[in-house]
Amino acid sequence: MYKRQITADASGYRAKGKNKVDVTWSGASTSSVDIFRNGSLLTTTSNDGAYTDSFRTYGSYTYKVCDQGSNNCSAEMTVNF
Repeated sequence: MYKRQITADASGYRAKGKNKVDVTWSGASTSSVDIFRNGSLLTTTSNDGAYTDSFRTYGSYTYKVCDQGSNNCSAEMTVNF
């Protein structure tokens, strides 16, 4: 079975004292997508092309977007704070 290619991008910025990461994607084929941060499932959200993560800690964060429940994922993207 042919898997669609998910393309994604992550951009980090600071707002109101928090680190925020906008994750955007296209090409997912399921109604919801799984978003991973540093290899662990962060959230399952609707496949609407955008999600914002928010936290106070610093470091390097790696994200990827996958079709829900599958290993059809985007390339990993790293954001540093």
